[in-house]
Amino acid sequence: MAVYTVLCPLLLAHDQWWFALVPLALGMLAFLLLKPVSFWFLLVFLTPFSLQVDIPGFDSKLAMPVEPFVIIFMALLIMKFLLEDQLDMRVVRHPITIIIAMHLAWMALSTCFSSMPIVSLKYFLSRLWFVVVFYFFGLQVFKKIDRIDKFNWSYILGTSVLIIYTLVRHSKGYFSHEYSYKAALPFFSDHNIYAVVIAFFVPTTIIYALKTKVLGQSTVRGMLFWVLAGLFAVGVIASYTRAAWVSLAVALLMYFLLLLKIKLRTLLCSAVLLGGGLALTWNDIVLYMSKNKVESDSKLDAHVKSIYNVTTDDSNTERINRWSAALRMFMEKPVFGFGPNTYQFQYGPYQLSRQKTKISTNLGLLGNAHSEYIGPLAEQGLLGGLLVIALMLAVVHRAMQLYYTDTNPRVKYLALMVLLSMVSYYAHGLLNNYLDVDKANVLFWASIAVITALDVYHRQDAGTTAADPTAGETLNSPE
Repeated sequence: MAVYTVLCPLLLAHDQWWFALVPLALGMLAFLLLKPVSFWFLLVFLTPFSLQVDIPGFDSKLAMPVEPFVIIFMALLIMKFLLEDQLDMRVVRHPITIIIAMHLAWMALSTCFSSMPIVSLKYFLSRLWFVVVFYFFGLQVFKKIDRIDKFNWSYILGTSVLIIYTLVRHSKGYFSHEYSYKAALPFFSDHNIYAVVIAFFVPTTIIYALKTKVLGQSTVRGMLFWVLAGLFAVGVIASYTRAAWVSLAVALLMYFLLLLKIKLRTLLCSAVLLGGGLALTWNDIVLYMSKNKVESDSKLDAHVKSIYNVTTDDSNTERINRWSAALRMFMEKPVFGFGPNTYQFQYGPYQLSRQKTKISTNLGLLGNAHSEYIGPLAEQGLLGGLLVIALMLAVVHRAMQLYYTDTNPRVKYLALMVLLSMVSYYAHGLLNNYLDVDKANVLFWASIAVITALDVYHRQDAGTTAADPTAGETLNSPE
């Protein structure tokens, strides 16, 4: 303490402001060691408020204050595993866990063959610490079913504060389309990631409002969820993000299909037939779409009509340009790809001049391939792309099984809300990809952990239930 008291004024005088945060950092570290589950929920709550900060000397950014503690959390979890060597084989053998492990292993291998090894290594490590902390430790957290509600509540509460903040800022720009791009700054650098996070929790808030008693919520909280559902719906509309609107429409369609008890294989067969039909009539479809000249606008009806404008709307035509470049990159390196997170630095030469738009660039400054499915093909090769699809199908399949077959209504509706949320994310993933952003990583991997935990610990014939006294093991002892 004496050393800190002496050094602090000296370092502050030399603009070394970070030293003043040392006590706070030490306090947070102590909190992590003593109450890891509570600290995990704190990270979830703080994630919507995180800010991207440049790390001097590393040519990298970290989401502050969340990501540094996620890294420390991962290191402690790995140390705990090495010291105790305890594994729940039901989790290890679960199809979702196997696919995640295979994808991490393939990412590591494709990093070894990357065209930019340092860039790929940074991205792989970032993916690793989010998966370890929010999927694997999330499984430990969700051994108690009440903590699933706590996770949803933590993220929703933090996000609702930012929706209000964004709407207030947006009102100063008269809710115009142009101002929507910066209304969520500085917490969301892109209005698309802001929209995808809000859209993710629209099904969750609605189901909590409709099934308050079944989900073990109080009447007061149920009424609050109605308010939150309205707030999140307004947030999505005001974001002017067409992909988010489409993703919620897909989630709604999925709900109606679930009411009909349609099986996943039926959906896949239908998708194949639909794809074949589109391929056969593609020229006619393109001709029809080319007649649409309506561009994105502050008027909602025009903004909706611009969704299929693929001739004059720069946002749409640039996506086609990015996808086409990604596919050309995949054809050149179909096995390992160019390496994780390298697309934005490598795709420039693979653009065709006739496909470029007013916002095209060769400088690698404007992001990725705008697809959760095509991007991995360019960066990780065929197997990398297939593993992304395999994870999606495994998550949807397990969630559908829980909803259709489990006799515990609480498990049933928790699975439903995650299923619809993940469907909205995967639908959005056709047009954008955000697993390089902490806000998407946290909700994505934790939500997958919810499905796995429901399947392993809480379904009707599971060996461990919420009442199990060993549920909720932590770094040191049950919390």
